Amino acid sequence: MKIRYLKFKNWLLTALAGLVGIPTSCTFAEEYGTPEATYNVKGTVMNAEGETIAGIGVRRVDVDDKGHKYQDTTGTDGRFDVKLFAFPGMDSVQVDFHDTDGSQHGKYHDTTVKVSFNGAEFSGGDGNWYEGEATREINVTLQREENQ
Repeated sequence: MKIRYLKFKNWLLTALAGLVGIPTSCTFAEEYGTPEATYNVKGTVMNAEGETIAGIGVRRVDVDDKGHKYQDTTGTDGRFDVKLFAFPGMDSVQVDFHDTDGSQHGKYHDTTVKVSFNGAEFSGGDGNWYEGEATREINVTLQREENQ
């Protein structure tokens, strides 16, 4: 008898709450996911004489640097553009430059450049999970290998 009374009481309270507009069920977050930002590094690769270099592979360096392919290769104008989608608030991104075409445009030493995003201004964010995109423009000078 007591259980029947408690069930009736719960049903009555739920019905009353529904009539006056009090939600009786859980509400879920409007968005799912992880905060994200786009870090864009673009620029030009040159040799010590200031000439642009084509055929240089460009990629971001990860903590787990296994099996990543080069994201971009410099064109005839030596330009590159790599993007990293990551958690907002990164201080810097490391970008690796590697001579991928052999001796076709001269042989150059590989180099890694740390690109700072401290104080970067982000644009295009949605005000929710997506912070937007920040861009840094850099010029990289590669050294020729001695045995050419």
